[in-house]
Amino acid sequence: MVENPPKLSEASKKMDEILSQKSKIIIFLFVPFAAWNSFILFKRKKLNLSEHSIIAGMLLLGILLFSTLGNVLFYFDLIVEFSDTFANLISLTIITVVMLYIGYAYFNAFSSDYSRLGIAYRVMLFFALIFLEIMILLYILIGFVTNWKMETVVLSPFG
Repeated sequence: MVENPPKLSEASKKMDEILSQKSKIIIFLFVPFAAWNSFILFKRKKLNLSEHSIIAGMLLLGILLFSTLGNVLFYFDLIVEFSDTFANLISLTIITVVMLYIGYAYFNAFSSDYSRLGIAYRVMLFFALIFLEIMILLYILIGFVTNWKMETVVLSPFG
């Protein structure tokens, strides 16, 4: 808990409002981004964009299940208080499991067409493209809330 929270600018308040109210839309943007990225990176299989969307939807389902498991673990913190180190370990474990799950899913879907190195290379590019798309989305959101003045925006959607 922050004892002296900083005074947030109007742009920061608007950004927090967008992130809290539109969080489900932002989460579901993973499907078209992931489908487009896999469509670009895994061409040898000759799947169309809708088939890549199905794969991306299954990935999102797995990611949401692992995130739910992580949230359930954090509810145990109400019964038995976790140390900060253990809580951080749980968070990092969930993130690692999600990333490994994405790699496994693409390996499982495309292992007959690509070598292990080829799939690993493409999965790393997949993560880089997802990161780039998130940065572009944030840039557009910051531009929107600052009327394209690009002033500093503090992200604190949970208070």
